Amino acid sequence: MILWAMISCQGELARDERIVIDKCINRDGKSAPPVAIQACTELLDRNVLQGHERFYLFVNRALAYVAQGDRQHALDDYNTAVKVAPKKAQPYYYRGVFYTAQNDGAAALRDFDTVLSIDPKLVAALRQRAITYLRQKNFSGAFADFSEALRLQPKAAALWSERGYVCLLQRD
Repeated sequence: MILWAMISCQGELARDERIVIDKCINRDGKSAPPVAIQACTELLDRNVLQGHERFYLFVNRALAYVAQGDRQHALDDYNTAVKVAPKKAQPYYYRGVFYTAQNDGAAALRDFDTVLSIDPKLVAALRQRAITYLRQKNFSGAFADFSEALRLQPKAAALWSERGYVCLLQRD
């Protein structure tokens, strides 16, 4: 009887943990930012993920902070995610996107450069860096990154359109 109760309790704990993880990840978009923040904080406090994998929780909480307009807490979490997993491309990518949204092109470019030094085939980072170059009127940089992204994903219509826009801006 005691063994069955322990197994049942473990099953309930695993189910409850899965619910909290789902709220933190907010994959379905149904968790309001405060709920996602609370869920991610709870998972961090419980040390559900260990080592460099904890960066996922910081990134997801940062995304929730951004959604509710709290840029400082978002940046703090992005910075922590980078410290927790300095050899992973994703934390730099998300922080770079954040910097782009804040019109901090220099910081965004540093992060996208780091992403691409870790994973040179990450098309999303090439695209974001190209967009950042475009905002800075660095058309050759934008063209080069859109071209590399197209080499990796030649059927991506949006990339063709964006590179074509660069050509139009250069009157080519």
